Amino acid sequence: MKDARATILVVDPDPDVHYSFKRIFEGEFGDVIAVTTGELALREVDAQEPDIIVMEVQMPGLSGIETMRHLRAMSCRAPVILTSSDGTTAHAIKAIQRGAYDYLLKPFDLPRLKSLMEEALRVSRDAKKVVSIAQDTPVTDADSIVGRSPAMQAAVTAIGRVAPTDATVLITGESGTGKELIARAIFHHSNRARQRFLAVNCAAIPGNLLESELFGHEKGAFTGAASRRIGRFEKCHGGTLFLDEIGELPLDLQSKLLRVIQQGQIERLGSTHPIQIDVRLIAATNRPLEEDVERGTFRQDLFYRLNV
Repeated sequence: MKDARATILVVDPDPDVHYSFKRIFEGEFGDVIAVTTGELALREVDAQEPDIIVMEVQMPGLSGIETMRHLRAMSCRAPVILTSSDGTTAHAIKAIQRGAYDYLLKPFDLPRLKSLMEEALRVSRDAKKVVSIAQDTPVTDADSIVGRSPAMQAAVTAIGRVAPTDATVLITGESGTGKELIARAIFHHSNRARQRFLAVNCAAIPGNLLESELFGHEKGAFTGAASRRIGRFEKCHGGTLFLDEIGELPLDLQSKLLRVIQQGQIERLGSTHPIQIDVRLIAATNRPLEEDVERGTFRQDLFYRLNV
């Protein structure tokens, strides 16, 4: 790692570990800062913004797992490598579940340690690059939505916070600012990432067709309905549905969308049989929805349900 100096924060009560990391990595990788407790680590992270954190699980005071939880609450995005001399898998499983980059047992295997540090440093640096994103970026490229501007960093932080949840998300912004890319990034980092992601532009479909597009219809529901149609909500069961330009949704469909959010149910057009669905909803708009609520063109209860 010769191209730029990195900062490595080592959190371990054992001074021998501090010495080893400084001897092995200081100079080649950059600067090594060593502290003995989780509490001191939180102070250093706030002051130094390290590129990598290597932390012992079992420490006096805050454990490594507890410290990592505080780091995430601080929006620290540095890869965290947890270490332990405990050979059981319990700590390792818990560490990965809580978001650790990796887990290493002591005594360290030096080639493995060096390789892991290089990988973690690449991840840390990639997360700080400014990347130009084409409009047709596929879902698998969602990680490239990064940048140095405060607005972009705030967006990335927000993605990290909401992605693991099933909360409804409302994305606002001018046309062309990448709202669908943000939605795809949320999906890509969610627990539904292996399921479907479908996008519907509410402004591009006439109101009389949009209901069928979203909720489906039964045969004979209206003139021309020659067969049953499965709507986007049913097709997206278990996955994520992105409704772009949600501000263009007619009021009658707003009521039906509210029912979906509140009860997790839809009814196909021409049917009175409710269908239970499990869909994570992400919406976007370039309209000032709060003003639309005041004008009566957008339901207040739906706005509050979307703007979680």
